[in-house]
Amino acid sequence: MGKPEDDGNQEALGDSTERRNAPPRRCRCCCGCFGWISGFVGCKCLFVLLLSVALFLSALFLLLPFGGVDRGDSYLDPRFKGHAVVASFSLNRPKSFLNEHLAQLQEDIFQEMSYISINVTILALESHGLNITKVVFGIDHDTAYREILPLSLSTIKGMFESVLINQSTLQLTKPLFGETFLFEVLKFPGGITVIPPQSAFPLQKFKLSFNFTLNYSIHQIQINFNTLALQLKNGLNLAPYENLYVTLSNSEGSTVSPPTTVHSSVLLRVGTSNPSPRLKQLTDTITGSRSKNLGLNNTIFAPPPITKPSEPQHANEVAHPQPQSSSSNLNLPAIPWIVLLMLIAAWLRE
Repeated sequence: MGKPEDDGNQEALGDSTERRNAPPRRCRCCCGCFGWISGFVGCKCLFVLLLSVALFLSALFLLLPFGGVDRGDSYLDPRFKGHAVVASFSLNRPKSFLNEHLAQLQEDIFQEMSYISINVTILALESHGLNITKVVFGIDHDTAYREILPLSLSTIKGMFESVLINQSTLQLTKPLFGETFLFEVLKFPGGITVIPPQSAFPLQKFKLSFNFTLNYSIHQIQINFNTLALQLKNGLNLAPYENLYVTLSNSEGSTVSPPTTVHSSVLLRVGTSNPSPRLKQLTDTITGSRSKNLGLNNTIFAPPPITKPSEPQHANEVAHPQPQSSSSNLNLPAIPWIVLLMLIAAWLRE
């Protein structure tokens, strides 16, 4: 009587043991749903991760100076760093005499550029010979202002450029200090541009323009400007009805530190037409004269890197040469975005 019951108990025990040892079973519906969610979440997570990496690389390439290192004011004497504007001039007075009248000298410089929001400080007196002293001064914002007002800065820049172009002097107390000479700009925010005296003027008809860089300071090029202009005209084979107009700029706002960007424009004399074949000839001469150094003497001027000549959109367009920044535009690099587009395409195909 008890044997069949024992067999049933053993069968039940065996089934229980098999269930414990067997792997857990899942519902087909649950398994399919879980697999779909797992695949979806995994794909999305991977996509977001790769998208984040691509954007990070874009920001990295954008922020880091791979295109060139910004020198800032690293070229400047450590004594003069940290000031917004730094300039200098020379006087025919001994250093000891100027030290005795330092307060008056500083006041005279301030009165020469007495603009709102600025403060003038004499940074150094450097002896050059027995009775010649170089005066280095800085211009910063007044304590009542957070920065130099843009209008004041623009006016000071115009004054500096006028002194540099016309080789004029600062108006100090003449009986005490005499006349200034050898005015130089060591640092100016936004760069500085000098237009040497020349026969052409920018109201003439614009033909084309091109830029190149020389590893010399603005001051050095000014000394040899007539030679530069003559050699450049000969190298371009300018016609009698064509004029050359040149401006010199330094992105750091220094007239004593290289390099200098030479902005050159070919202008037509008033009343002259603009023949298209001649325009092509000039373009070919400029782009094809790299080995000839644009006609410049290699012993005086190092071979310049030439930018692509630009042509006017209209025949009577007026030339207004402007300094061009060497920094790259705020465009994200192509490589990370190519990766991003490939990821999006792969995700959409799934």
